[in-house]
Formats: sequence, structure tokens, C-alpha cells
Amino acid sequence: MIYKNPTYRIRIQYPSDWEQLEFNQRNIVVIFRSPPENSSDTKLENLLIQVGNLPSQNIPLNEIASANINALNQSLIDFELIELNATTLSGNNPAHKVVYTNREGKDERKTMQVLSIKEDKVYLITYTAEASRYDRYLPTIQKMIDSFRTGDSGIIEV
Repeated sequence: MIYKNPTYRIRIQYPSDWEQLEFNQRNIVVIFRSPPENSSDTKLENLLIQVGNLPSQNIPLNEIASANINALNQSLIDFELIELNATTLSGNNPAHKVVYTNREGKDERKTMQVLSIKEDKVYLITYTAEASRYDRYLPTIQKMIDSFRTGDSGIIEV
């Protein structure tokens, strides 16, 4: 399936059996949730897309990425940074990828975030899963992230 949002000028492919939930709060545009693996599965893996305005025109991507990591470290229980490296988003747009674990109650969560800037917008894509299931869903998530497109390249038609 293809999700398009002309307001935020984004597009992404997602599996047809995943649930799509649109939001319009705290810069959250859309969440995609995996189907339950069984009747007692209540902790669904998800991919969250946020789009925000760049606070100032000349803030470098690495400063925003550092501020994001500091905020995660301050706000999450047992935050552990696993990976931080440069990548691309939406074709060839520079991005930072962060992978970390943290605890929610008794559950260990593993999260990957891809952060990028294009023009005056900040794009944050966040994949969250139970740590034990993270790798199982990673190939699907990577395809989704690879399909993500932004902006005025003619791909966003209403």
C-alpha cells in the first residue's frame, strides 16, 4: 500500500496488513502498526513519522541529532545507545540513524530513529519494537524507510 499526505508532502509504502493511524498532534503525521502475532499480542511494532518546522534556518543536522540523543537519554529509563551513523533518507538526503534500547515497565524496547532535514522541515522516522522482535521486523521497516519520499519532486499528487 502507499500512504500519501499532501499537507506534509510525504509518501511511503507500507504492508497491506499493517494498520495506518493518522494524527495531527505533536508533529506526528502517521503511525503504522504491525498486525498482532496472536490474540494476546498487545505490544505491536510500529513505525512513526513526525514532521516539524526547523527552529532556525542554519541549524546543522548533527546539532539536531545530538539534541535528540540528549533528550532521549534524559527522558528514557535505562537508555543505551547502540548505534549512531550517517545515512540517507528520501533518496539522497543526508540523515542520521540512531539505534538504542530502553525499558518501559518490565519490557525492553529497541528503537531505530532516522532524522533528516529538508528545506525548513525536520523529518523523524521512528521504529519501535520489543527488543526480542526488533530484528524480525527490521527488513520490512527498512523497505518502508527506503520508500519514504518528501517534497516537490513531483511524486506527491493529490
